[in-house]
Amino acid sequence: MKRVSVYILFLILIVISGCATLNKDAIFSLQRVPFEKPVIKPACELYNLRIDIIRQKTTEAVNDSTQKETDMPYHRIGFDLTGGLFYDANKNLSLNVLKLFNINETSDFEINYEEPGIIFTKKIKYIKKGSEFRIENNDLLKTKEIFKIAFSDSVINVKKKFAFNFKIIKTSDKLMYKQFLKNKTIHKSSDGYYIKNLLFRETFKCIDNQINLDDDYVLNYNRDVVEIYENGFLGKLLKYFMIRSNNEVYFYDKSYMGLRVFKNGNKITVEKNGRFICTYKNLTKAEN
Repeated sequence: MKRVSVYILFLILIVISGCATLNKDAIFSLQRVPFEKPVIKPACELYNLRIDIIRQKTTEAVNDSTQKETDMPYHRIGFDLTGGLFYDANKNLSLNVLKLFNINETSDFEINYEEPGIIFTKKIKYIKKGSEFRIENNDLLKTKEIFKIAFSDSVINVKKKFAFNFKIIKTSDKLMYKQFLKNKTIHKSSDGYYIKNLLFRETFKCIDNQINLDDDYVLNYNRDVVEIYENGFLGKLLKYFMIRSNNEVYFYDKSYMGLRVFKNGNKITVEKNGRFICTYKNLTKAEN
């Protein structure tokens, strides 16, 4: 009986958390900072240090009769958008953590990530020093991933043992991701950019105060609010409003459900519908 009660309580907590919203009073009283004129620029994000705003999903087979839904992997190339947003070549929209901390991708850094779990807190260290980048997990095996990264004016080489290595090549009119069987190129066009696939091309452009991401998503910049629209079977639907102050940013829908990202000194806190999600702590030493 006790076991059933715990299970029922667990279900109740899920329902309550699912119905929670952001703090409406805080949104209404936010001292908003206007957004700059929107731009779209081909860019790379090497370290997978991102705060998800829209994460695509994919399915994979568990066995002959069962499938499970998982997050679409991040892609290393995509577009920097105004407001610290990064949209990658797999259609994932996120905030770039390094940009929030004003850290250049070629600089050394140490960032600690923490996420609460049912039993223990998940902790990950992201450490770049010189040409080495390490991801250290606090799991039972204390696993590590180690990458070697070399930067030049036009090429970034990334190598990892027992894995397919990749490089990113920048030219005046292209940004190319090179990996065995996974090549992808962002081309410059007369009015924006495009990615050519086998049977079609994806187009990306910024016109006046609007960024169009291949018609999958459209971002309208209206001084102190960004409207993020998603195109689906029913047409263009408003996905999120984005507003910000000097130290926080909100993404929320018409029901005031969404994310709050708050920066306090060297720490960034992420909340979803009023519930704590995770923190990023910047332990980077100041460069001389």
